[in-house]
Amino acid sequence: MADYGEEDVGNIISLEHVNVQISDQALATLFYVVGLGGTRDPYLNVGLNNMWVNVGEQRFLLPTRSPQVVRCRIGIVVPDLSNPTFQSILRDVSVAAARDGYRVLIADSSEVSSEEAILAGEARRRCDGVVLCAPRMSQDELEELAPTLHPLVLINRTTESSSTPSLVVDYGHGIQKLGAHLVELGHRRIAYLTGPERSASNVQRLRGLEKFVQDYPEVELQFIPGGNTYDAGNEASDAVASCGATGILVFNDVAAMGLLHGLSERGIRVPEDLSITGYDDMPFARYTMPGLTTAAVPIAQLGSLAWRRMREHIKHADAESPTDHFEPLLEIRGSTAPPKA
Repeated sequence: MADYGEEDVGNIISLEHVNVQISDQALATLFYVVGLGGTRDPYLNVGLNNMWVNVGEQRFLLPTRSPQVVRCRIGIVVPDLSNPTFQSILRDVSVAAARDGYRVLIADSSEVSSEEAILAGEARRRCDGVVLCAPRMSQDELEELAPTLHPLVLINRTTESSSTPSLVVDYGHGIQKLGAHLVELGHRRIAYLTGPERSASNVQRLRGLEKFVQDYPEVELQFIPGGNTYDAGNEASDAVASCGATGILVFNDVAAMGLLHGLSERGIRVPEDLSITGYDDMPFARYTMPGLTTAAVPIAQLGSLAWRRMREHIKHADAESPTDHFEPLLEIRGSTAPPKA
């Protein structure tokens, strides 16, 4: 259960009045008047079954009914709320939690790693537990923070020093599958348009590409600074067009869409002149022109399982803390083809 001991009247902001259902007026008087220091409103008629209590500028109506159930809450901290992948995870966590009577509070760190610990701490103070989704903080910072947030569930990160349930997508294997697909089509000059530097999933992709070039030593692989947004992909168009590669691995679908737009403006055809792959298989990836070859991440499973792990730890402090692994699947569409002769 949530610890509401730290909640206080000072956290109530600009409310005209609050209705609270109670079952015992005598007990309510003892709590709200004697305990909290409120006063019965002298200007309103009150009876044995209904009373008004003033607390500062706030007014509480306390009718006698069956006890009111306070909805429980969990917090989710994401690095970028505009990212469709995180939006999908949030939606699925919210739907799953709502079935058990829980509500979700959302915090966006805007890719600022120093904000994550502050937001997570504030969320934990107000919620029954916290889900950290792809945090950008360093491993040392995460190891130090994690024990203070339990119940805690991690998505795409793990801890070693504390027992924390984690859900991890094998981004390294997924990027290897995409690279192997380009090689099978005949591409030997390949470039990777990188993601955010502090992104753990970008680090996994880079490690996967190290294994990829070991498996395919004939491939010339280069790296182009990018990002995880539409604008980042669009702005990288000139660098991609001039790099000499025939196949481009892009950090995610959003950046790949931006790159498709930028290349089209420059008269470069996909896949006739250049093959492009994305990552994540967001809902709109199949509707780009051409459809985007990508690695599909099981977003719905991530969200629902994240809530299940959280629910287990809210109910049982000694619940197991497994690390669940998810394997991306290759989705081949029209954005990749053999290189021009």
